[in-house]
Amino acid sequence: MDTDQVILGLLMSGPKSGYKIKNITGKLMMAYNLSLNQIYPALRKLESTGLVQKDVVIQTGKPNLHVYSLTDGGR
Repeated sequence: MDTDQVILGLLMSGPKSGYKIKNITGKLMMAYNLSLNQIYPALRKLESTGLVQKDVVIQTGKPNLHVYSLTDGGR
């Protein structure tokens, strides 16, 4: 399974940030423990191909949160 497939599979259960994806792969999927250096480029690629969409959540006192969800094409 490649990084894109893992991310698309995880997003099937609902929107997630890249950091949340990292935590899930680290705790639950030992065989697919992805690094942030793998996750964010994959999310950008999936977004550019229309499989996921990014929503920005404005936060006070910390960086904005980028939350990714599947599009119809990504499902």
